[in-house]
Amino acid sequence: MAPEVRAGQRYTASADVYSFGVAMLELYAGKEYTGDINAGVPQRVRRHLPQYFELFGPCAGDDVRQRPDMREIVLKIQDMDNVKL
Repeated sequence: MAPEVRAGQRYTASADVYSFGVAMLELYAGKEYTGDINAGVPQRVRRHLPQYFELFGPCAGDDVRQRPDMREIVLKIQDMDNVKL
């Protein structure tokens, strides 16, 4: 759950982005996300998949203003993979 929602603020699309980022970091790390991006994602993941780490890290950040929106995420993934979603 996004930190702002846990704090009682209104649920927004940014909270969905947070959940997406956490899910992706957990998928790539192979373990539960602890809230600390640097501690939660093994170095091997950051080394081999830096573009994904750079995208999903800000998604799971505590600062709502620093999170990308889903359109931006989709465009970046398309650019990385050269795939149409």
